Amino acid sequence: RLLASRQPSKPHVTLYEGSEGIKSLYNETLLSSEDIRSFSSAESLEFFDKKFLHGYYEHRADKGIFIKAIVNDGANARSYKKEDKKLRREIKIVPKELMDINPEVYVYDNKLAIFSLKEKFAVLIESADIAQAIKKLYDLAWLKADEY
Repeated sequence: RLLASRQPSKPHVTLYEGSEGIKSLYNETLLSSEDIRSFSSAESLEFFDKKFLHGYYEHRADKGIFIKAIVNDGANARSYKKEDKKLRREIKIVPKELMDINPEVYVYDNKLAIFSLKEKFAVLIESADIAQAIKKLYDLAWLKADEY
């Protein structure tokens, strides 16, 4: 029994399907106990439920959860950046040719959330090992993003 309690928790993967599933995972991120790190395409966010997303951003900010986002360049990214202070976030914009992605990726706590707004599904991986690895890669990308 003592040995079992020392074992790290097992990884867990959850699939969220459709728009309601995606919204459910976004809402789950509001339980984060730390800043959220994000890779994103502001252009792809515009194809999802804008009213929901803007409400989510405000709710996240009201809960005091800060987000750091690396976003590929575009008109929407520049528009989003203007609201950084109000929405408790910092966006770094990088050239689209360096990060031409559609899915949105969040890493926080021991979780990696991937939202495919285009394909209408999301995946949550709960693994301390994977979350720590992605955080380290993210932090490296965050430092490098200052060059752009």
